[in-house]
Amino acid sequence: MRVTFCRRNFWGRASGGDELLFNYAKHLRAAGWEPSVLVGRPDEYPNPYRELLRAAGVSVAQVSRASPVVGAYRAARKLAGYVRRTTPEHERTRILRFGYGHALWRRPAVVHVVDLWQNLDVIPAARARGVPVLYQDIRAPRGEIKGSDLHNADLAAWYERLAGQLPDCAAVTALSPRLVRRFREQVGYRGPTFVIPPLVEDPVVASAPPERLGDGVTFGFAARRERLKGTLVLVDAFGELVRRRPGALLRLAGSPGDEEDVLARHPLIIGADPPVRVVPFGEGAGAKSSFFKGLDVFVLASLTEGTPMSIIEAMAHGLPVVATDVGGVADVVSEDVGVLVPPGNVSALADGLERLAADPGLRARMGRAARLRYERLFSPAAVLPVLLDVYRKLAGVPGGEPAAAAHPWAGPTT
Repeated sequence: MRVTFCRRNFWGRASGGDELLFNYAKHLRAAGWEPSVLVGRPDEYPNPYRELLRAAGVSVAQVSRASPVVGAYRAARKLAGYVRRTTPEHERTRILRFGYGHALWRRPAVVHVVDLWQNLDVIPAARARGVPVLYQDIRAPRGEIKGSDLHNADLAAWYERLAGQLPDCAAVTALSPRLVRRFREQVGYRGPTFVIPPLVEDPVVASAPPERLGDGVTFGFAARRERLKGTLVLVDAFGELVRRRPGALLRLAGSPGDEEDVLARHPLIIGADPPVRVVPFGEGAGAKSSFFKGLDVFVLASLTEGTPMSIIEAMAHGLPVVATDVGGVADVVSEDVGVLVPPGNVSALADGLERLAADPGLRARMGRAARLRYERLFSPAAVLPVLLDVYRKLAGVPGGEPAAAAHPWAGPTT
């Protein structure tokens, strides 16, 4: 069975959405399905996902006004004089819909849209060809902190436009039950909804032994070093922890963001032997696994989130978690797995860090519970049957995956 994934563009190595799409497509291919990927724009940043998908046997194509087929259509319309009779935005929409329609000429069983953001033209194009569309939202529909610039006008306008396209979708899915409920409440969608959890690879054996920076408790962060990820909030909270409990260490991995310059001058980072260090994440699954294996606790202090892949990767490595209670994080981090704190609260975050730093037994118990929760909710064996079951339902194909019913989040939601 053929499934076509659609995404606006690839965002880079630190993009959870790119990794999510890659993991879905890779495991579909390994299960004997025929996944392909359509992107609407050139990549924003250098990243490996196009080549990784192709290496896994998944075709990747770009639909844009620059492609030969779309260019020929555009030239024909201009020659016929149609372009002058419509607004530029209307003409752009018409051209892109033609491009998507041509790209879908083989009529896949399902078009799976992964947070396409500002490029929704694939939805009516797929509907015109009689292909069911599954829209997957991977973010929180609104920012977490009311009155802040997380509630921006562009995001609100985007969801208003999306709401107008949703009647053309066969169903909507989000990454956790809480995010499905928020989507229905905030966007006003009343059609079929499903939860398809993130699929996260089981950790590989690290290509190098984990690097320990000292004898103290080592905390780790892996995301873009930017305001929305709460990087400075985390560093300030860690400063409080170090004053209470000297010897603790914090490793900041990921990619540079809008707080990079401020971090470079932070007193906890500069110096001969700083307690906070910016470290490379490394290339490949082995290097990533080596980073996680060098930690005692994983921390993410985001101000807004969907369902972070990094937290699930940490749980797969048997790590306890300290995180902010935003987006779908509370569905992932149960009280036996980690500690949740309010976003933007330096003191509460410091208290959460100290709770785990002070209790090795608690860290060990939470780490074991984290690994078991990963296996039950987010491993390939748990998620792939759910994904296939949703596709079969939308395509009207009989059969299904008996294992899908065993997932706690499986089945349609209300």
